[in-house]
Amino acid sequence: IGLFRSSGALDICIETARPLLVLLNIPSDLLTLALLKPLSGSASLAITAELLQKYGPDSPIGIIASIAQGCSETTFYVLSLYLGSVNIKDGRHTLLMGVTSEVVAFLLAVSLGSLLTP
Repeated sequence: IGLFRSSGALDICIETARPLLVLLNIPSDLLTLALLKPLSGSASLAITAELLQKYGPDSPIGIIASIAQGCSETTFYVLSLYLGSVNIKDGRHTLLMGVTSEVVAFLLAVSLGSLLTP
C-alpha cells in the first residue's frame, strides 16, 4: 500500500477515475479500498481501519468502507485457493463473475452507505 501511494500510482488512478467517481458520487478516498479488496483481505482491512481512524466510524466514508469490507470477498485469493485445492485448471468465467460481484458489492455499499448517513 505504501509503495502504491508513494510511487504516485494511486494519485494517477484517482485522477483518472475522478470524473466517474464524481458522477457516481463516490468519495475518492474509497478508491484505494475498491482497488485492493479483490486482491488482499489484510490490505483492505488496513485501508478500512485507516479510513475509520481518519473520518470516524459514523461518517459517510466510514460507513461505506465498513459495508464494503463486509460485503465482498478477496476474489483472487479465493480463486487461487479453492480452484487450486481441487486442481481445476480452467476456471472459465469464475474470474469475470468474481470481479463483477466485487464491483456490484462496492456500488451497493456506496448506495447503502449514502442512504444510512444524513
